[in-house]
Amino acid sequence: MKVRSVTKNKGKPLITLCPGDTLDKAVTLMMNHRIGSVLIVDPDMLTGVLSERDLYASYIKGLITP
Repeated sequence: MKVRSVTKNKGKPLITLCPGDTLDKAVTLMMNHRIGSVLIVDPDMLTGVLSERDLYASYIKGLITP
């Protein structure tokens, strides 16, 4: 799926990450931009979405630590 097709009617700039970016970078971007999710793109194709809920669930399951 092309990122442009998903976001053509979105008013604000998109906050995106590459698949190899760290969770620290994702959390920092989410906090700085006061958003609840980021799009994962490689390079112009949407490959996923990382949300606060994903981070919480991974923490509770012990997959990530603070």
